[in-house]
Amino acid sequence: MGFNNAGADALAARIAEARPHLPAGFVIGVNVGRNRDGNLDDYPAAARAVADVADYLAINVSSPNTPGLRDLQEPQRLLELLAMVRDAAPSRPLVLKLSPDLTHNRRADIIRALPGAADGVILSNTTTTRVGRRSASADELGGLSGAPLRHGMLAATGETRRIAGDRLAIIASGGIGSGPDASAALAAGADLVQLWTGMIYAGPGLIGEAVRGMIRPG
Repeated sequence: MGFNNAGADALAARIAEARPHLPAGFVIGVNVGRNRDGNLDDYPAAARAVADVADYLAINVSSPNTPGLRDLQEPQRLLELLAMVRDAAPSRPLVLKLSPDLTHNRRADIIRALPGAADGVILSNTTTTRVGRRSASADELGGLSGAPLRHGMLAATGETRRIAGDRLAIIASGGIGSGPDASAALAAGADLVQLWTGMIYAGPGLIGEAVRGMIRPG
């Protein structure tokens, strides 16, 4: 879940322990990032540690709570990073988790550079933007999640699909709190959706609701 955890080796052991108890075909993605005081070498090291138990790896360069992490969202640096992770875990699909706060042009540049280097993108992470927020969270630091992300997520998903065509898988993430939200993400061009803050408010029943919302008629 979050970056505050016991580390990649501990996670790999827990996934290996859980695997025999999961349904056939159950897919596990592992979110890989660098430590607060770490460097780029953390990415391939973590990827190598979990490669045998993960079905895909999400390369996180967009957490607003890790200083300097979003600086990696420059196309050439991303390609170098993805190559490092690919070398460490050559058998695992890679998806890149981007920030919702990227400018239109920067996100477009990244998407154009990704085919061949990554298999997909996650759109997106939490936001540092507080424009229009009047609640207590308006003055808080760190990433904001939930419903405020929905509009931007749908716009980014549609834009990415137009640019990438079928060359990248798109995982819509952020602001999905209902079946209609999941359906809207699918209509915008998503292949999959991620649920996080919505689970807090709607509970585990949101999973089934989202699945039903994404089933295409016929």
